[in-house]
Amino acid sequence: NDNKQVSLMAGQTLQTPAEIGNILLTARDGRTYEEIKKSLIEALVMNAKEEGKNTRTDNTWIGRRLDGLARFGVAHIKPATWMRIFDGGQDGGAWWNTITRPANERASFESDRRAKATEALMKALGPVLKNVEFMDKVGKGVFFPALNTSLNWEERFAILCNYGNESNLQRLMGGGIAGVTKTLSVGQIQAVLKTMSAAEFNAAQAIWDHFESYRPEIASKELRVNGVEPEWIAARPFTIKSADGVTMVMRGGYFPVKFDPKTSLKAEQHASSEDAKNAMKAAYSVATTQRSFTKARVEEVHGRPLLLNLNGLYSGVNDVIHDLAWHEWVIDMNRLMRSTSVDEAIRDHYGANVKRELTKWRDDIVAGTRKLDHGIENAVGWARKFASASALTFNVVSALMQPLGVTQSFARVGTKWVASGIAQYIASPVDSTTMVQGKSTFMANRTRTMWRDVNELRNRIGGQTTGRELMGRYGYFLTMHLQMMVDVPTWIGAYEKAIHGNSNESTAIALADQAVKDSQGGGEEVDQSGITRGGPMVKLFTAFYDFMNTQANLLYLGAKTKDKGKAFMDFVMIGVATPILGAMLRDALISGDSGDWDDWDKAIKRMITEGMTNLIGMVAFGREFSQAAKALIGEDKGMGYSGPAGLRLIPDAYKLMQQIHQGQVDDGFRKAFITSLGDVSGIPAVQINRTINGIQALSDGKTSNPMAVVTGYQSPH
Repeated sequence: NDNKQVSLMAGQTLQTPAEIGNILLTARDGRTYEEIKKSLIEALVMNAKEEGKNTRTDNTWIGRRLDGLARFGVAHIKPATWMRIFDGGQDGGAWWNTITRPANERASFESDRRAKATEALMKALGPVLKNVEFMDKVGKGVFFPALNTSLNWEERFAILCNYGNESNLQRLMGGGIAGVTKTLSVGQIQAVLKTMSAAEFNAAQAIWDHFESYRPEIASKELRVNGVEPEWIAARPFTIKSADGVTMVMRGGYFPVKFDPKTSLKAEQHASSEDAKNAMKAAYSVATTQRSFTKARVEEVHGRPLLLNLNGLYSGVNDVIHDLAWHEWVIDMNRLMRSTSVDEAIRDHYGANVKRELTKWRDDIVAGTRKLDHGIENAVGWARKFASASALTFNVVSALMQPLGVTQSFARVGTKWVASGIAQYIASPVDSTTMVQGKSTFMANRTRTMWRDVNELRNRIGGQTTGRELMGRYGYFLTMHLQMMVDVPTWIGAYEKAIHGNSNESTAIALADQAVKDSQGGGEEVDQSGITRGGPMVKLFTAFYDFMNTQANLLYLGAKTKDKGKAFMDFVMIGVATPILGAMLRDALISGDSGDWDDWDKAIKRMITEGMTNLIGMVAFGREFSQAAKALIGEDKGMGYSGPAGLRLIPDAYKLMQQIHQGQVDDGFRKAFITSLGDVSGIPAVQINRTINGIQALSDGKTSNPMAVVTGYQSPH
């Protein structure tokens, strides 16, 4: 269908366009699938340090426990690390070029398009949202006698969005409004629409047009993969007079259908069916992305009310972008993971657990934002989110600690190259950053992907307060921009190293992106290890763990690909020197005296504690035992274990109740109250308490350092 000829070897048959394989269509050097597969196996076998692993399930008591421990360990290693290990630690190897590099490109594409989608939708809805009263967003809204019920702004606007094509309109009319009416007439719907302004109608049309803008890309991709263009939902033009007297001539357009899962068994089954299908597909290694927007709809649906909010907008845009980003990559990954020879090579040299992790990585990417959720998981996810925000937003000390990560760049890229990048950055930080972000989409999105996505729009529509919006938008501004003081020199050093090694421009850029991800970590799904991609319950124990996981991966990579001397130096620099330097820097930043560096005995004990805690913390759940380790050497300072990082609200609530029971409004009560408030609201509690401590220390004459206002104050233990 693209007028390209495909040569077949004797005995081969061409069944569908997908059988050609996207690897053949996108291979950078024109090789066939068999040639690519052969190069992967050869690279893995050549670089593996052992072979002939026993893949038989051990049914002894000890064997089962050891296998469980091995699976736990393997889950700590990121897929990109495994690919680099398969390549022998070399830049631009076969595994990186075939799997990791395309995955990075797809992730950058997705992040970039989600940012642009948010910008476009905010431009459409922003003028409307600023005029919607807060209670109309979160309350019952306007009463409609024709319906005998009230509808808030989001419900009214959802009705309008579903009015743009015959398919959605039929479902809206045939489903009615749950608990009010089983059907809706056009007259009843128009009674709602006539209360809406011209700006709201224009916003709806902008949303329909936004979905329409994806059609050429969807059509092109579906033709490449399936050989046919999807059947499109036709727009439904209509004319109506707005509440402010403007005659609106509307083109209409597509909007995702989303049924209310609480209203009936059928609606609930429809809401979960795609997740179940994906789970089944994953089990048989034919996982694929969500594409409800390409499926033809049956003529009529009755008795299943639509969900009258804009979840269809959020999930619909995310689904389209996610599919455009990953569908073809998943086809490639499916073929490789189903290959008997590739499977045998991985199992024979690295074991079944590694193969399982790579398959799970693919499945998690397929699921994207559509992971199965349950009430308890939603609750713990909420607790973890606010615990992280409370601890890290506007945290000046944490931000100032970011440059220490350069030691990891030295280990990953090389001291010589990173030093060159640092020199260029110091000479011209703005020009260096502009140059890097101009070359790399990944680096251009580095400081904004954490918050700048469609979820930001969800919060605005859902009635998010101005204060919380500001925290979400700017709370990590200082941290991310100080992190760029490491990321940019690392990228420049890796880029120059690649160019010096005769890589072309595009490959050098891709290798530099990878170096930043490997040394400093990445927040996208593609960059995460199995343990950090775990469900909400697991993430309670891995909050604030990404940095430690990145360190663990660097050390494991060095142990697998470097000689013992270099691997040991990495261990000393990353595992021992960096946490000690971090402790020194932190105490230097915070006014006052911790008392830990007053003499050699105290200093050595503190250094041992920091190094030991850092090494234990590299293992997920290891942090939970760090206080026990400190107690062993007498350094726990009476703090005790306070539970997983993601559930800080429980011990913090306990401390608050203790303070309330004492009946005194003192510093202890203030700290406990602000901390607990942060746990349930996400306010920057750590920084607020630190600032109050600093102001008090200045007023009491304990310090004359004005930086205490932002870095706080500490007294000897």
